Amino acid sequence: MTTDLPDYFSSRAVLIGSGSYDHLPAIPAQNNVNALWDVLVDRRLAGLAEADALRIADPRTTEEVVDPLTRACQQASDLLFVYFVGHGLVNDQHLRLALAGTDPAKRMSSLSFADFAQPISDSPARIKLIILDCCYSARAMQVHIADSMGNAMRHAAKGTHIIMSSGANQPSKAHRGAAFTAFSGALIETLRSGVPGPAEYLTSDIMYLEVSRRMRERGEKAPKQRVVNDANHVALVRNRGWQRGADLALSQRVRHDLEQLLASLAPEVVSGTLSAGAMLELRAALVDLPPVSETEIGRIWSAAMGTLAGDIAGAPLRSYRDLFEWADRFLHRGSPAEAPVFLCAERVVLHHRGHSAIRPLRTWLRRHRPKPWHGPPDDEPPSADTAAVVVVLHPRATPEAGGSRYDLFMWSHTDAAGFIQAYPAADTDPAPFTAEDAPGVVAAHLPAALEQLARLRPAEAREPIVEFILPEELWDTAVEKWPAEVTGNRIGLLYPTVVRPLDRQRNLRWHGRWVKSWQAMADLLAGGRDVPIVCRSCHGELDHREFGDLLVGDPHHGALVMLDRAPRTEPARAALRSAMVAGAPAFFWIRGQAQPVADRRACPVEHVHTALGQHLRGHGRDDIPWLLLALRGAHQQPLGDGLALMWDDPARRPPLHQPLITPVGGKAQ
Repeated sequence: MTTDLPDYFSSRAVLIGSGSYDHLPAIPAQNNVNALWDVLVDRRLAGLAEADALRIADPRTTEEVVDPLTRACQQASDLLFVYFVGHGLVNDQHLRLALAGTDPAKRMSSLSFADFAQPISDSPARIKLIILDCCYSARAMQVHIADSMGNAMRHAAKGTHIIMSSGANQPSKAHRGAAFTAFSGALIETLRSGVPGPAEYLTSDIMYLEVSRRMRERGEKAPKQRVVNDANHVALVRNRGWQRGADLALSQRVRHDLEQLLASLAPEVVSGTLSAGAMLELRAALVDLPPVSETEIGRIWSAAMGTLAGDIAGAPLRSYRDLFEWADRFLHRGSPAEAPVFLCAERVVLHHRGHSAIRPLRTWLRRHRPKPWHGPPDDEPPSADTAAVVVVLHPRATPEAGGSRYDLFMWSHTDAAGFIQAYPAADTDPAPFTAEDAPGVVAAHLPAALEQLARLRPAEAREPIVEFILPEELWDTAVEKWPAEVTGNRIGLLYPTVVRPLDRQRNLRWHGRWVKSWQAMADLLAGGRDVPIVCRSCHGELDHREFGDLLVGDPHHGALVMLDRAPRTEPARAALRSAMVAGAPAFFWIRGQAQPVADRRACPVEHVHTALGQHLRGHGRDDIPWLLLALRGAHQQPLGDGLALMWDDPARRPPLHQPLITPVGGKAQ
């Protein structure tokens, strides 16, 4: 099953801590809530905006809980995470949640779980994760939570996962002097330190199992859970214990040949990525292809399967038909478009480029491969506009002190060759590095990637684009000022240099609008007039959600966006995230000290986005990075050194974290 982080922009968290009481013993509820809140807003682990992670401290009335909970539940459309810690009471066999003023002898002074669950039930959220840390919490699922789950299904939610700290007749513990309650302490430890192994993200299922293990080791009762509709596969945060090499666990565990591997799966699920009709069309498309050597077929197989290919032997790959029938038995965990059967087809198209017999296979690939399509154009030569070195700084969640660490990946890319990995070398695992060390690490390896690209593109082609795919905390890093080599000039003075958001590469739910706006930008620039650029500052009366709605309403609105400030603060990042969700593929902003001087009675960046629109007149969409290079080299203000460009071509999505291959019907290892 594919696992991905939630769309944090469309998600909400409500953390309720009831720890100080008039008539009941105090518990460290606020410590629990604050520690969980810190995890959820930590960009290295999760991605919730601070305003979207609500904390409710020591509520005294039901309204203080239900009213803000209801608002958050209605705002959530992807993940809804609700956490309650406090005393639990039982009245008429039903669970009630104690508030600050609750008197155990007075039933109505507490909050019934039925009333607590109702706004959760009514939420349109796709996934609902509920965690209760209170005595007798398993009573939540006896009657009321079942009703909530039924309502959730009517709202087309994917599912609900409720985790409860204790059984229906068991207390939950808070040990004297401990910083956290027993259950939440194990939960917080799990989120902070992670679970060693191949899982890049902590799903609620992994989290539950690890918390249960920690509780049993301490002599505590294990928590309870109830799952509806596979909701336990929702990822809440990144896993600090992720071991990158463990993605190859399948090849490490299964040393048998491919026949034995597939035979271990249920026969009815080994039916392939393709439908029967698609496979028949594929076989027909292969009939007229020229003969090919087994060596070349082996190369195609290795390219599609990555390092997994060397560990799975026994596949009789003597013809293209053999190749595709074997490749069709594996899926790609990250993107359906990257399944080996489609990667093999893409390689075969490239191998026979220019041969008329390849047209049926090219047509088949365009028809059956899930979008977006990364493959070569019909018969055009490689385009200078699409030659690029793609540099990814990917956060590695690590427990050591000293801040975030990053892994470096580099690819060279042309339409004809696709992505060719330049760094790191196969079967190597370089040490991660800090953001401060990143310029030197990139400078040490960028020349080799550029040399590799030079061998792939025509000699007369323009200089390639250097694209930095960055996590959110690095969006405003001035990568164009980094050295192109250890002792060289700035990258941004030698090559068109752009930033791209890592989150959008990985969140497939955003891609439909993204592709639509990318094409709308081409149409917009083809008009030959001054190009209107939607300006965040001109729409300052809108909050970031309303601004995103504006862009969704018209793809031309979302094609080119001028931010009113660099994405350093949370409001600025929220505006950029909302525009990304809306599909906007290109963003401009002014970095750091290079803020424009303007009439503050009007839009503070008006002369910037107006002048930029005039400069774009007569240029095509793919000319913009080179136009920015010319402006930067000429030091033309205010469009020179301080202007940053986030330029995000949806057709150029690198194969992040290969291999992500798993057998059809098999579980991600």
